Amino acid sequence: MGAGRESGAAALSAWLAVRAKSADRILAVEEALLSHRFAAYAARRLSGFALTRAWGTAIHLVELTLLAGIFSARALVASLVFQNAALVVEAAHWGATEALRRRLRELGPGAPAALLVRRWLTATTWLALACAFVPIAHGAWLARSRTGEPAVLVAYGMAVGLRLAVDLLLRTYYSGVYAHGRVYRPLATFLASPLVLLGVTWLGFGLVGPWSFPLGVVLALLVARGVSFVFIRRAYRVSRVLAPPLGLELAPRARRAHEAHGVPWRDVGLAAVASTTSRIGSVVLLAAVVPSLSAAMASEDEELQQLALSLHLAAPLFAVASQWGSVFYHDWKRVEGEASAWLARALARRLLAVASLVAVVAWCGIALLVTRFVSWSAAEPTLLALAPATLGAAVWAALQLRGFAHGAFVDQAASAIAMMLVVWLALGANLFGDEGWYVAVAAGPWLAVVAHAVLGRVPRLRVRAGVPLESLPVFVRALARRPGEIVLREARLAGNGGAVAARIARELGEAGACVRVRRSLLWFEQAPGRGLATWLARGGGLLAEARELGRGEGQDLAARAATRAPEQVEVALARLRAAHARAFPGGFVLAVGGRAPAAFLSLPPPVRQAVWRDAVRDVEGRRRPRSGFGVVAWAPEGAIRAIFAAPKPLRSDEARAFRAAVEAASFQRGS
Repeated sequence: MGAGRESGAAALSAWLAVRAKSADRILAVEEALLSHRFAAYAARRLSGFALTRAWGTAIHLVELTLLAGIFSARALVASLVFQNAALVVEAAHWGATEALRRRLRELGPGAPAALLVRRWLTATTWLALACAFVPIAHGAWLARSRTGEPAVLVAYGMAVGLRLAVDLLLRTYYSGVYAHGRVYRPLATFLASPLVLLGVTWLGFGLVGPWSFPLGVVLALLVARGVSFVFIRRAYRVSRVLAPPLGLELAPRARRAHEAHGVPWRDVGLAAVASTTSRIGSVVLLAAVVPSLSAAMASEDEELQQLALSLHLAAPLFAVASQWGSVFYHDWKRVEGEASAWLARALARRLLAVASLVAVVAWCGIALLVTRFVSWSAAEPTLLALAPATLGAAVWAALQLRGFAHGAFVDQAASAIAMMLVVWLALGANLFGDEGWYVAVAAGPWLAVVAHAVLGRVPRLRVRAGVPLESLPVFVRALARRPGEIVLREARLAGNGGAVAARIARELGEAGACVRVRRSLLWFEQAPGRGLATWLARGGGLLAEARELGRGEGQDLAARAATRAPEQVEVALARLRAAHARAFPGGFVLAVGGRAPAAFLSLPPPVRQAVWRDAVRDVEGRRRPRSGFGVVAWAPEGAIRAIFAAPKPLRSDEARAFRAAVEAASFQRGS
């Protein structure tokens, strides 16, 4: 018995040692930005993406080679249309499920989230059945009308429809766990699908001829999606997200008219439209080929075939430029919130630099692939148009991801519609008459980038009477837009800030608005307003040091409420640095955006990450440090500007005195 306990303890110790080593290698986005190691972080994140997309491109080429060997030129173009139409539908569906993922994060793991996923699976089942039925109905119509379509092409269309149907269901199920974290699977599992496709096609060709290819597509689908389902199901258990029951309600319950199973229809539709741009290569191919496909049925159109082949070859690598940003999806969620605003801006700048590198690599790959199968003279216009388009798509991917993570579906959809509308109009109006459509392809993604920049400058207010505003910038914009004479006030919060802010907002009603900035409360109302004594009484003893910041037009008072002057910030930070050094000689100060001190860089990555999380908890009023340091965050405008850390144990009187100094430095505004 004793030997068994010892062996169990030894095994546990060995397992913990391995986990500790792997934890030391983990690099989180927050501490990568703080320690200026984002290049290594991005390389690690993109390495897995590059391997999977390289393998996906190889599968794409294998399938294209088989298609070219089985179908005639006219049938080959039609088969490419099948594939790319399915990709566009899949992209729109993935965007729609972003609204689901946002709702799941709001609900958190539990029974309501499981029920929501189940209802979405029910709705997706009907969509999947439609996707699988349409090719079957089309094949039956062709057989009855006897149009002479190759039977193998019809079977391939049915296989593509079945693959799309299964993918829609699997991606909805995947969204339930992806809303909370990534799903990891061994790279070796990606080998199964192409091996089955090649093996079945090659071995079965002698028995059933070209029919072995659609059969191989179906069997490869079952193997690949079966493996994915196993790992997704395992991710539900490992991440402790309640796995939804797989039983489906084939007759969905009635929902409110403005919602799709607990999610507003508006968000679902906008997110679906915005996500379609991730398959802009497929959109371009469909727009270029579909208008001329019916005419090409009667004769072999060599120019159309070369164009379709070039665009189809470019599609997987152009998708790399359009989708690389998804690698950093959860990183955006980690820096979401006002406390992480400085890190979010730093992440946005660095991702734009990564976009340029991704675009260069993707276009070089496109050029190599296309010229391998299509002559340079035939492919040159397309490649030249795709060069700026690839860079624009890569930049748009970075911008789109940030908007998706923050739920800015309106901006994303408007930019996507502008891009696709110009491309479709240019391609459909005059395909080969002039070079206009090449210009449209090159400029389309950049049009989305410009539209995104313009829309980003349009101020938006999310103001509800009787509810505290969500951030200081929203408060400043509301103040600047309020007509008439305004009185602006500030007070220090001495207790539960959220409860006091809600109480003051209810008292103000439509006459004003308020916002909580850490331990301060800002509010304005129409002059002359109620006196400070009245507001202190309304605060129930939890408001202290109330003062009036000014009276006058809202536009004039907005600058006073917005922020301190830069020199005031530097002076305040310098004073806090000196006070911290005197009180805690063994500590360090980390200025967000500045050079990280050696004491911070010498810490293991998990501890650096814990220091940042402790700072965020400090801003949110949750003071349970987990890093082993006494951490105080300075966030005068809501975003963390500096982190003061000192090794424990700390003298309670010194810790309280320094925290009071930080609170005092955060309270002075507009002076």
